[in-house]
Amino acid sequence: MNYFDDAALAYLSIHGDTFALDEQTFTSLRVMLVGLVPIRKRFAGGELACYAPDAQRSNSGIYCAFCPHRRECQRKLRLQLLYLDAGEPRPVLFELNRSSFGTLRALVTTRGLEQLQTEILSMRLIYDELGHRRIEFSLA
Repeated sequence: MNYFDDAALAYLSIHGDTFALDEQTFTSLRVMLVGLVPIRKRFAGGELACYAPDAQRSNSGIYCAFCPHRRECQRKLRLQLLYLDAGEPRPVLFELNRSSFGTLRALVTTRGLEQLQTEILSMRLIYDELGHRRIEFSLA
């Protein structure tokens, strides 16, 4: 192990109907939840205009509660995950959109966050009856 390795964190994203990590794509993933942090982002003209890393205060110093653009912000959860399907667990970050909070919220509510952080979760993309895509979390 190289204790001084400054390798960039891996970011999990969605491309079409699959999850993407580096150059690989997956229809589902097995992960462990290490942590979750609420964040806020506002985009204007396709560019990131404001970012609040704690969903309380933006990087420009404005408190989100007092921001005149609050309704334009996207509430998200930054998930710190261990990706388990790579042989050795791999830390990855993923920003979960508000439309996908449902099943994760249900698991946190019923299992408790501390218990959930000891269990293996499955993540998969699903579509509702209106064709809206969201991520479903379940116990693996």
